[in-house]
Amino acid sequence: GNLLLSQNYQLFAYVPQGTPVKPFGNFQKPVQNILIVRNTRSGQFKLIIVEPYDAAAFKGALQQNQGVKPILKDPDLKDSSDRHGKPDYFSKKYHWGCVTEKDENSCHGLYRPKAFQHFGGDDVQVWIGDLNMNSLYESDPPIPTKELESNADLARLLIQARYFNGQVDYTEKEFLVLKQWLSDQVGTVSYFGQTKTARLDKINKLEDEFRKIIIAFKEQSKRDYSKSSLKRLFKELREES
Repeated sequence: GNLLLSQNYQLFAYVPQGTPVKPFGNFQKPVQNILIVRNTRSGQFKLIIVEPYDAAAFKGALQQNQGVKPILKDPDLKDSSDRHGKPDYFSKKYHWGCVTEKDENSCHGLYRPKAFQHFGGDDVQVWIGDLNMNSLYESDPPIPTKELESNADLARLLIQARYFNGQVDYTEKEFLVLKQWLSDQVGTVSYFGQTKTARLDKINKLEDEFRKIIIAFKEQSKRDYSKSSLKRLFKELREES
């Protein structure tokens, strides 16, 4: 699976359009909404951190009669209905795009629409909510609840999102997922490979980066860290080296 960020989430809202936010800086936005995408053919998940603005746009795509203007007309539908507001909006039958051709009559080298083309691809299911898995909107058919609750790849993506959002306390189930992920980052000690000292250096670096960069501007997380389960996790990683 992949943990991604929407373009809107990466931009600073109070400066000219297109100016990026310094990661984990003073103006880093908290994670308010997430988009989970499941490929129905492969079963693979992607998790995208999105803005409330993005979540509202998906609401318009997923729910009927929202007054959303169509991006294009679906030529495969006899009544020429637009593809917005359809319960199965993310079905591959709606994966159409506009093919253009150069307008020979234009002195500016402009292109004009030529035809619609079906781009195919796989059906996907989507879920929009928050990091506590409170649902806002979902596709029809939805991602099965069992998979949202028990898929190992999705659990790992959720842990990464929470970690990078500055969360310091985790349930025992989350603790185990986070520990495995961080263990993968620092590697193991082996006779012909990594030394104990090198592994300890990586663990110390990870903890320093979390405290000095990820939660540098998160006052509550800084106050809670000394007695947190995350601090205990780093201690366990050192003891196991």
